[in-house]
Amino acid sequence: QGLNASARDGLTVAAGELPIRVQQFETTSDADIATTLSDAVSAECTLIFVVGYRMADATVALAEYVPSPDGKLLAYALSDAGSDWKTWHVREVATGKDRPDVLRETKFTLASWARDGSGFYYSRYPQGDDQRQPVIHFHRLGDPQERDVAVFAVTDHATRVPEGVVTLDGRYLV
Repeated sequence: QGLNASARDGLTVAAGELPIRVQQFETTSDADIATTLSDAVSAECTLIFVVGYRMADATVALAEYVPSPDGKLLAYALSDAGSDWKTWHVREVATGKDRPDVLRETKFTLASWARDGSGFYYSRYPQGDDQRQPVIHFHRLGDPQERDVAVFAVTDHATRVPEGVVTLDGRYLV
């Protein structure tokens, strides 16, 4: 109803109490989204919708997503017009609303959540310059990106690109 294209099903991932399924719709209005949400909510999984209508030509696509360990939040990255550059956002699973967290100057990176859900690690290019090496940062939820702490940078090799992943026990970033 009102959808320009069928849903593109994402992978269902386990996090928290209910599995999370991310679906991306290409739609044109908030009314269409609300109708789709009310029709689709089920007891078997929590549905998160990321839509392609943020830009007038609907070229914004869901590039990556990673649920927090408790499943209450979803870090997700959008890519504009097929670019490798991604902008990360954080969505509250229960409400479907985005938090104010917005991270730019990233590409070729995933979010790796701290086990307590206080934030996540990601790599970003200094000043958005992809001719320089990315640096791993920690983003504390609610803080502006400018306050993110650099935790690791490769200093001994010009072409290595670091990616940080938190171990399952939460003790290490590898």
